[in-house]
Amino acid sequence: ADRSSSFYVDLEKAAKFVDEQINDMRYRYNIDTEDIVLVGLSDGGMLALFTAMTARYKLGGIIGIVTDLPREVLDALKSNVRNVVNADTPVLHMNGAQDSIMANGKQTANALCQVIYDYTYVTFNGGHGDFLIYNPLSIRKIMKWLDAKTTVRVRL
Repeated sequence: ADRSSSFYVDLEKAAKFVDEQINDMRYRYNIDTEDIVLVGLSDGGMLALFTAMTARYKLGGIIGIVTDLPREVLDALKSNVRNVVNADTPVLHMNGAQDSIMANGKQTANALCQVIYDYTYVTFNGGHGDFLIYNPLSIRKIMKWLDAKTTVRVRL
């Protein structure tokens, strides 16, 4: 993916689509937005984190796995985003310590935790594609986080 500043515009478009889906769930199925947890892996995680900063609805939680936001996007968010509806929404951000594809994870966490107060950043051994291979207990970590921080209850 092109990780230039035009990436911000693409993320805005994708976040608008997510926003429309959330709106549809609210009206069609009468789902409270605070019962919705966005989960994304890689570029989907990027969209989840971006949506946490830009959504018009208060969400129940955000999980970004092996992901980051490019520096240009972080800079643009800093300039463009004023009122973050999800400032107190819990966020779980998990990255591989050796991830060379999404290598801006720690910088992303440092920037977003200034605005989102319940921000958990976890690194695991491995690279971008190693999330479950080297860390089979990661799913349990996510489940425990969901149980502790959200209304979502997951059982395996």
